[in-house]
Amino acid sequence: MIDNLKKYYLFIFLQFLLWLPLFYDKVPVVKPQFLEGVDSVFAKPKNSIESWFQGAFQTKYEQYINNSNILRPFLVRLKNQVDFSIFNTTEAPGIIIGKQNNLFIKSYIDDYNSSNFIGKKNIDIKLSRLKILQNELKKKNIDLLVVFAPGKASFNPEFIPERFLINKKDTSNYLYMSQKAKEFKINTIDFNYYFKRIKDSCSIKIYPQNGAHWTSYAVGLAADSLIKYIEKLKRIDLPDLSWNKINYTSEAKFSDDDISRLLNLHFVPKEKKLPYPDFIFNKIGKKTLKSI
Repeated sequence: MIDNLKKYYLFIFLQFLLWLPLFYDKVPVVKPQFLEGVDSVFAKPKNSIESWFQGAFQTKYEQYINNSNILRPFLVRLKNQVDFSIFNTTEAPGIIIGKQNNLFIKSYIDDYNSSNFIGKKNIDIKLSRLKILQNELKKKNIDLLVVFAPGKASFNPEFIPERFLINKKDTSNYLYMSQKAKEFKINTIDFNYYFKRIKDSCSIKIYPQNGAHWTSYAVGLAADSLIKYIEKLKRIDLPDLSWNKINYTSEAKFSDDDISRLLNLHFVPKEKKLPYPDFIFNKIGKKTLKSI
């Protein structure tokens, strides 16, 4: 008797799942939850005799049914959660799960291990052209500044899976270009070098675990350095950037969870002490406020 009841309830549940998409199509009482990074079109395709006999309507309607199924985002996230939490893997394109669940964009790892090195000759050509551009702009009293931005892979190589470091080369696009730029006497500011230098002494997060880009605190450090560099380069006085306090939270803001959002999980490991400074621009005094 109990086994029959189980079969009965299972049958009812399966019927519910089968009829739910059709019910939603007629009575859309619940708005589907979109998946990050996925183009989801919920507009019902229009039928015509031509599209019907060409098979275009059937194909588009099948896509519409699949995308409109309110269970689809939930089930996709459930499957992704199992892959992530149990098997430590993901099918999200271009995303690598590193050690201690640090997330990376694969192209940044390629930059670090030099698998995309374009060659010294190509870099020399680019820098020589850049030098010409810098000289020509200087004639118009315009200063060119090249900024080497840091990368999460080069800042946290200890979290990169070993399989990506087996064939790591000694020379990368960044290493060769930053060195040759000095020889060409191109105006540069190297944040990649700066942040790696302060890594061991800085207790505040420079890169979030779930994001690809530097934290708001690191942005503040970079902005302050840029202001000081431009002031020296142009011999002007710009509004100063400062902050009175840093707010810490486990709730990611801005782009601090841009990679984890693309994983489309139900539960993402939260980080501790993400820094968000209260930025202040000091415009008191004779500051240069016009464009430079």
